Amino acid sequence: MQQDKPRCTWAKGPLMQAYHDTEWGVPTRDDGRLYEMLLLEAFQAGLSWHVILSKRENFRRAFDGFDPHKIAAYDEAKIAELLEDAGIVLGQAVARALGDKRGIARFGSLSLPMDEALVLAAVDISGRGQLHWAVDVPCVMLGTFDASLAKEFFIAFAANAGLTLHVRSLAGENAHHIVEASFKAAARALRQAVELDPRIGDALPSTKGAL
Repeated sequence: MQQDKPRCTWAKGPLMQAYHDTEWGVPTRDDGRLYEMLLLEAFQAGLSWHVILSKRENFRRAFDGFDPHKIAAYDEAKIAELLEDAGIVLGQAVARALGDKRGIARFGSLSLPMDEALVLAAVDISGRGQLHWAVDVPCVMLGTFDASLAKEFFIAFAANAGLTLHVRSLAGENAHHIVEASFKAAARALRQAVELDPRIGDALPSTKGAL
């Protein structure tokens, strides 16, 4: 890899430079390669491409080398396993980002409407990872996603983020609306809980002095 080679401004560091020099903009007709890049592009939504490339080998292991025939044959158990993996990774990322939890509000709650659906989510960044789930989700497929597996994600997420998380459906009939409202309500409640509270400065939001 040439260090003085002209590159785009985003190609910083060895990983991005190697991608820039050997893959970016290079035509390919390899079906397996194209399928891998299609999936990685989907995972990249909301993340930096550097993060995706740094975890590329983990993605390959998790998704059987991006073999489309194996992926097409995934059953509910395998999908649940992958959802749990996502919940673990995101939960651990949240826990690391919070650090010692000084100065945060700690608590957050929100009732979120999604057409006819209404879902309540409440978060306590307690250090005690647990999910309390009372969401009546119809057992249907949302595209290729089994709506009943949403709970599996939240179990792993709450446990690894160290959250006490309550999610409860108050109304709703459409599975898509109920599941989407569950994720959005939990995200908005978590946003409230992680915000800095100027009233407490850098103190821990606990009378025990520990979370």
